[in-house]
Amino acid sequence: MSPLDQRMSALAVANGRRSAAAVLKREVAAGLPFADALADPRAGFMTVHRLLVCVPGVGGVTAECVLRRHGLSPVKRVRGLTARQVEALGADPVLARGSRFVRGRAA
Repeated sequence: MSPLDQRMSALAVANGRRSAAAVLKREVAAGLPFADALADPRAGFMTVHRLLVCVPGVGGVTAECVLRRHGLSPVKRVRGLTARQVEALGADPVLARGSRFVRGRAA
């Protein structure tokens, strides 16, 4: 396989992953439970922060608060989460209810 063919193949794989991530993000925005999104194989290469921001009522600041509360880095990928971290994020009351933060507290 020539270098050009390898490059085109890699680009096709990357575009497929980006398309799959976009579909998953739309599903989360439409109401897919966050715990189900974490278990989805399409989320593996996404950062947890990027997936959190897709949840209705959760913006960048709220996502940072959730990550900080669970001791996670903003650049942590979903595939790098331990089972305990996935369980804790799935049970987070802010993500379970889709509520908004008001001055750092769940409303």
